[in-house]
Amino acid sequence: MKIMKWAIAVIVSLVLTANLFSQPDRAKLEEMTREEIMQLSQDVLLDMSIEDLSFLAQKLGVSMDELLKMKISVASKTALTPRETPGIISIITEEEIRNSGARDMIDVLRLVPGFDFGYDVQGVVGVGLRGNWVHEGKMLLMIDGQQMNENSYYNFAFGNHIPVDQIKRIEIIRGPGSAIYGGIAELGVINIITKSGKDISGAEISATYGQLIKSTGRTNLNINTGMTLKNWDISAKGFVGLANRSDQLYAETFDDISDPVDLSKGGSEIKTKHFNLGASGQNLSFRLIYDDYKTRYVSYVDSATGNISTFNEFRSVLGEVNYSLKVNDKLSITPKINYKYNRPYYEEDYWRNFYISRYTGTVSLNYLINEHATVTTGMELYSDHGRCIEDTGIFIVNNQRTINISNMSAFAEGLIKTKKINLVAGGRIEKNSEFGWALAPRIGATGIFKKFHFKTLVSGAFRSPAIGNIDVSKNISPEKSFVTEIELGYRINENMFVTANLYDIKIDNTIIYFDNGGPVAGEDWGYINAKSSGSNGLEVEYRAKYSKGYATINYSYYTVAFRSVPESFAVPNNENHALGLASHKFGINGSLMVSRSFSVSPSFSVFGKKYAYQSLDQDGNPEAGEFSPDYLVNLSLAWDKFLTKGLSLTISGYDLLNQKPSFLQPYNGWYTPYPGRSREILFKLSINLAAFRN
Repeated sequence: MKIMKWAIAVIVSLVLTANLFSQPDRAKLEEMTREEIMQLSQDVLLDMSIEDLSFLAQKLGVSMDELLKMKISVASKTALTPRETPGIISIITEEEIRNSGARDMIDVLRLVPGFDFGYDVQGVVGVGLRGNWVHEGKMLLMIDGQQMNENSYYNFAFGNHIPVDQIKRIEIIRGPGSAIYGGIAELGVINIITKSGKDISGAEISATYGQLIKSTGRTNLNINTGMTLKNWDISAKGFVGLANRSDQLYAETFDDISDPVDLSKGGSEIKTKHFNLGASGQNLSFRLIYDDYKTRYVSYVDSATGNISTFNEFRSVLGEVNYSLKVNDKLSITPKINYKYNRPYYEEDYWRNFYISRYTGTVSLNYLINEHATVTTGMELYSDHGRCIEDTGIFIVNNQRTINISNMSAFAEGLIKTKKINLVAGGRIEKNSEFGWALAPRIGATGIFKKFHFKTLVSGAFRSPAIGNIDVSKNISPEKSFVTEIELGYRINENMFVTANLYDIKIDNTIIYFDNGGPVAGEDWGYINAKSSGSNGLEVEYRAKYSKGYATINYSYYTVAFRSVPESFAVPNNENHALGLASHKFGINGSLMVSRSFSVSPSFSVFGKKYAYQSLDQDGNPEAGEFSPDYLVNLSLAWDKFLTKGLSLTISGYDLLNQKPSFLQPYNGWYTPYPGRSREILFKLSINLAAFRN
């Protein structure tokens, strides 16, 4: 009860404080160059006061309407404003990430409605969305257009992985994206856009140190460099990090509860190396990303050998060449070539390590029929080549050291814009050499009526089986989804906005892992298509932004009561919850500029009670238990000009109530909950060399 009273007090304080500082900070706006104004996202502009918009528009010599026509395209092949785009969209800006003091993407996504996190295996933490475990192949994560999901199971490991100091903006689709991006985007898309050479204009260096109660939390170093040279924008960004997943006691499986390991003394380390190089000219662009992510986990062998810890490594190299050809005022063609190398789940001396190389060619065509109608279409072809590294390794499905898969797809989308309503229709069709055909149609309508907007979306989506699924399965087929979404939004005034959406997710042919205890892959263990799953729910968000601060309040809820959930995902004797993921989530975050160079940014999140398997019953079968709600309180203090211009300092406290929220396993996989970190105090010192030198 005290926590809820405190939460209400914070909400009232944030809203009242925002109104106290409604006058625009002219000094800060006057410092902005024309290029800096043009780099502002459309969402940031929408959240500005009318006074700020008017001032910036005058600096550019345009009207406010023209200034607001900055676009995003994460949810559509055609660029639209966030209120128009056919998807349930969240946009997170560099300013919000910096002010919050976020340590990694887990901190960022915990502030977004519907997101939660769970434990998979081998030291890997994955993501859940809207009551669905989307970690394995149902959530696409991109960095500068590059698909970061590894190609063995299409998952992505979270935790001190993506350098937040490189991020310019994050665009999120909380909903299906298969019609645009294919079979890794069944239930969601995270598109991370990093800083360009123009954004950096020199060099930025940031060093981070975090201290847990029992051990070091993290030590990170990030360097961003960039420049513009004639018509070219060039950037080079690098990150090296070492973190500990936890400093608590942990026993990996139910059999080992009596023999826990103290993770504060080792066994939960995360080692990260991430480098991002980019160059773009008027029509031609290049991108190269190197990502090396290692998680240490504890293995229980036997009483004679004892407990050992092993590093599990994900290494990726991604490259792209993109050329945009504008044939005339109406037609543009964009060919693109991608290369992706993955070495997933690599363990030293393991008998079955392998790598996967993917070659992708894409051609897209955009045709402007008239000022009210646009058509985008294209084709994509990729080829996966998997090869075992050790001489002992084989792929089980073909008893060979190599495996090859090819995939061909075609996509199309049409947009019709009327005075008040936009209509969009399109889809994607794929033909895979292993599992055959898959289809993802979608249709939607969006409209803006002064302060009110609506979205109605009906989408088909699919989750393609990856090499890791196909290798230990028989007759596996794509998972198929049908999603209906309705969003309503209202601009309360020039500074406040509220949105609410309802969704219905129905999944057929759900791909699940099974293990009957026998030795034969595909028969005793592997992947199968189960019956339906999915969820229903709602998400509500309130946003307020003024020149002196901003505040966001959101609530999200899901239930699986109307879906037939597979046994491995279901909570015994509870039809409302899915394993490992909180049904209720409430969050508040905001920032207040106390002075021109000092800001205070609090956040408060409540994750409702969860359920997960945690022990064995008298008969030796896994037994589920209930976990109390987590109340996460964070506070970040940021000095933009610490001692001198170009030097900034951030001091943050995470989990100030020391809740130590565990990462629960969202399926019955015989793993105990992975203990979270204790309270962490974080220090970040950043230097902008150009500003510092001036």
